[in-house]
Formats: sequence, C-alpha cells, structure tokens
Amino acid sequence: MVFFSQRSRVGILYKGEAKARAFLQLQDVRTWGDETHTSTDASADKFDLHQGYLDLIPNENWTFRIGRQEIAYDDDRLLGTGNWNQSGRSHDAVRVMWQSGKSAIHAAWAHNERGEPLSWSPYLNNPNYQDLAFLRAATVCDRGNANLLFIFDSYDPQFPDATGAANAYRWIGGMYSKGQVAGVELRGEGYYQAGRREVTIQNFPLRRVFDIRAFMVGLSAMRDFGVIGTTLWYDYLSRDDELTRNQFESFDPMYGTFHKYYGWVDYFISFPADTRGLGLQDLALKFTADGPSIATTQMDFHYFWLAETSAELGIDDRHLGFEADLMITIPLLKTLSLSGGASLVLPTKSMRTLKGNADQGHWVWTMLDFNVK
Repeated sequence: MVFFSQRSRVGILYKGEAKARAFLQLQDVRTWGDETHTSTDASADKFDLHQGYLDLIPNENWTFRIGRQEIAYDDDRLLGTGNWNQSGRSHDAVRVMWQSGKSAIHAAWAHNERGEPLSWSPYLNNPNYQDLAFLRAATVCDRGNANLLFIFDSYDPQFPDATGAANAYRWIGGMYSKGQVAGVELRGEGYYQAGRREVTIQNFPLRRVFDIRAFMVGLSAMRDFGVIGTTLWYDYLSRDDELTRNQFESFDPMYGTFHKYYGWVDYFISFPADTRGLGLQDLALKFTADGPSIATTQMDFHYFWLAETSAELGIDDRHLGFEADLMITIPLLKTLSLSGGASLVLPTKSMRTLKGNADQGHWVWTMLDFNVK
C-alpha cells in the first residue's frame, strides 16, 4: 500500500506592541485523493485553524495566552504537540505563564461545549475532554532541572455505571527531572494517576466507570561519543489484570506524543486500548550520528513486553517482540530537508494476539520538509 499525505501550515505573528502579540496559524491536512473530484470538490473540509491566540504581557515576568494553542512540556510525555500525526494537537485554553530567573510556574484551563448551550447538557463528544487544567512548576540549577506537573481532566461518560455517575474525571501528579553526572545526561520521571474513568477495551465487554489507581516510571541515560550519541531507557506503565473489579490500574499517558516514545510503527498510541489494559514495558537503545554533508542518522531499537498477562484475553506471555526504527535526514537547502526511514517489527504470539497481526510489521516512508521562519 502506497499513499501520499500532505500538511501545509502558514502562520502570522504580530508583534506591533510591547505588551501584546497575536499568532494565527492555518493548516490543511489531506491524503492525496481525499477530494472526490479534482475540479468540482471545493469543500475544503481538511482546512483548519491549528493555532490562534493572543498574548498579553503586562511585564517581563507574566504572559497571559488566550485562544487555540499548542501545549508541550517535559519532552512531550503527558502534554505534547503530537506533530508526527499530520493534524497535530492543539487546545482551546487560557494559559498563565510566570517566569523569574531560572524558575517558572505555568497554569492553564480549557472548557469545551457543543455549540452555545443555554442550560446544562452532557458533553457527549468522546474522546475529547470537557475540562482540562494543569499546573506546572519548574526550576533549573547548574546540573539540571526539576519539574512538578499536575493535570486534571473531566468527561461526560457515554455509559454511566450502576450508581448513576454523571461524570468521569482524572488527575495526575508527578515529577520530571534531568541532570548531568560525569558526562552522562540522566532523566527520571514518575507519575501517579487517580480519579474515575469510563473503560472501553477492545474484545472485553465492560463499558462503565471505574476508580483509577495507576502509575508510570521512566528512566534514561544519554551520552555522546564524538559524533555518536547513545541513549538507554526504560519505561513502565502500570497494568490491570482483573477488569471485573471496580478499580482500574492501567496508566494512560493522556495528551503526550506517543510516537516519540513507543516506536514509529505506532502500535502503542491509544491507552489502554492498544495494550488492553495490561500495561507496557519498553526497553530501548537509541543511536544518533552526524554523517557527511551534515546528514543525521537515528536508529532506535525497542523490546516491548506487557506489565501483566491475562487468561481472559488469551495472553499468557508478557513478551511482545522487537522493533527497529531507522531515520536519515539530509538538509538540501537552508529551508528544505529530505528525510526517510524504515521500521520493522518482529512480533511474538502475544503481540499477534494483542494487535491481531498475522505476521511481521514493516513500513518505509520519506518526507520533504520546507520550513520558513
């Protein structure tokens, strides 16, 4: 199967006044052939406002951002732009940003409705949230940084539980930290997730609201050896092996950029559905290298296994298999670059049961990127 996907973005930044600026970014995302006719289809149904916000800057320490905006923190772990997905991710939100020296505090709130309701009605627009809020505090020191993050979101569930619960909500709290020790860059992060959420898992007939008790841990070490950079990391996302209980223990990374973490074939981009609630462990070894003509090469190796097995789902072995990803980027002009890559997945029986694949997975891609700022 071969297809062409195109994303076109154009942005305008207005900075006419010291205490106010505005940014408008339009995008068109389409697969070649989406339009029904080359001359009569003028629906422009792939055209969208990706970002459109106003910044109010009363002084050098404070910024108030209002409107549609990308939100990304801490290597896109829980809040990210998702830019490998052509449409990307943006939020309609109010964000307050305070910065003083090496410390910063950011907070935001978003609230969604369908239309302009005059009275309360359920916001049945899953999987989109109705409310999203976060608070992030960050500080930088000589050897690294430490960031605290708290996120809250809420939904109106489509299938309320027997107690008549009219809403589902989640909160998550944790820390992300990076630092240098003897020439090695270390990363450590951990998050705990609680609340109530509606659970719908493929091939499992449960659709009701559960209490959430879940967590994740991520560790990595990176070091450069001349032009070659190496990274070793391990992620653990908690699991739930007894879905008949009223407690759900499978961690959801929420609004992160999953493609960045769990392999470029994108077997794990929707949680808990892609792991059927059984969690995920990822041991990865990554290499980057600067080649001739300033070309760069990245090679990633992943080994995946579940955090738990499940007799009910017919998965009695945690091991899922191996994935290898390759990407080469060549700058052609100052504003133009050419990238290409390939991925290969060697699945185990458990991976085939989990994903419904009969054989190995593989794909090859190329991308032409023209960027003017």
